[in-house]
Amino acid sequence: LLLRYPKVENNKWKSDLVVNLPREGHDLTVVFGECTFYRHLRSALKTYGFDFFIKKRDLDKSHSKNVYESIKNHVRVFKVDTHNSNYCLRLLENISPDLIIMLGTGIVSNNLLSLPRIGTIHCHKGKLPKYRGLDTVKWTLLYDDELKITTHFVDEGIDTGKILLSRRIEYS
Repeated sequence: LLLRYPKVENNKWKSDLVVNLPREGHDLTVVFGECTFYRHLRSALKTYGFDFFIKKRDLDKSHSKNVYESIKNHVRVFKVDTHNSNYCLRLLENISPDLIIMLGTGIVSNNLLSLPRIGTIHCHKGKLPKYRGLDTVKWTLLYDDELKITTHFVDEGIDTGKILLSRRIEYS
């Protein structure tokens, strides 16, 4: 499972996923990328604005820990500078994954995509193929369209892989 920003990421559903998959018999390793102080600061400012410096802003009151703190005692966790680094590629080669799941990563290299036996999947906040790339929720709102979450295989294009599942979700 590839994630970013271990100190900033605070989605309870991601923590729950990581904790529950091993309970269901899946062998899971989490690799966090974007781990430098500068990248964390940039992400925190983008996510929380300057409120980040004034007070701790917890968007999900039922989940007070960040994802890293919630999962570090449940699965193997590694931190890398970027998912496209040589260190990350060697790490994943040694793990020899059947499947890579990307949850909020940047664009990954073809070298990384070639590693898993089954493939790489991504959960995309948008209706594919109509809304690819970033800011898909904003484009959906702009065009007054239905909001969807789409799970798809990742290929060398950006959000162009085979769609596995697409579900409508409510705005909130």
